[in-house]
Amino acid sequence: MAPSLRRVERNEKGIALRLFPFTRKSQMKNVSASPRLVVIDPKVAFGLPVLTESRISTAFLASRFRGGDSVLEMAKDYARSQEEIEEAIIWERAKQAA
Repeated sequence: MAPSLRRVERNEKGIALRLFPFTRKSQMKNVSASPRLVVIDPKVAFGLPVLTESRISTAFLASRFRGGDSVLEMAKDYARSQEEIEEAIIWERAKQAA
C-alpha cells in the first residue's frame, strides 16, 4: 500500500488532490522511476482517468484502439507520445481484467 500512497499528490494541509495510479504491477517495485502518465483528479473529467495534463479519457483511447485505431495514429491526433497512449490502454485493460 505504501508505494500507492506515494502516488497521491496532496495540498499543504495534507488533503489528497489527485492520484497517479500504477498502470502495471511492475511499477510498484520502483516507484520513483514509474511514469505518471495517467491521473485521476476529481477536478478533471469528473474524476475519470485521463492522460496527465489533459482531459483525454483513458477509456476513450482504449475504445478507439479496440475500434482499430493504431497507437501511432492516436498519438498524432492528440499530439501526445506513443508511450502515453499505450499506458492509457494498458490501464484500461487492467481495470477490465480486475
